[in-house]
Amino acid sequence: KDQKVAIGLESVSARPGESVVASFNFGKGFGYCEALSVAFNFEVLKISPAKWKKAYPELVASDKIEEIRDEIKALRAQSKSLTRAADKMDAKKQISSLARKLKYHAKDAARELAKQMFPEIADSFKLKKHDGRAEACLIAHFLKDHYDELV
Repeated sequence: KDQKVAIGLESVSARPGESVVASFNFGKGFGYCEALSVAFNFEVLKISPAKWKKAYPELVASDKIEEIRDEIKALRAQSKSLTRAADKMDAKKQISSLARKLKYHAKDAARELAKQMFPEIADSFKLKKHDGRAEACLIAHFLKDHYDELV
């Protein structure tokens, strides 16, 4: 009997601050994946990052993540009272730096979780640049566990 193949694609969009060229190339790559999936008659399920990450609390909540979020919140509140343009720009740079730090911490958490969930391929997630692999495995696992809710 033929089995239906489902492909989970993370629903993403351009982000503020990204160049137009980077956004276009990213979208083009997403389009290729979607088109190939349809061409091979695979079922395409789009999953928002927030939805699949919510299934893995360790990706969105830890002491370090909360600490960074609190710093960002405090800086945002503080920046509202700043009057000098230079001070506002400095606060904006600090917030941006903390946001990148938050993102890197979340990517590391995804690699660590993938190592725990998939010990037989843990070496596939050992480098920082392997965060995409880790997230792909977590998305696939989420899709497997939540398929009935997504169709």
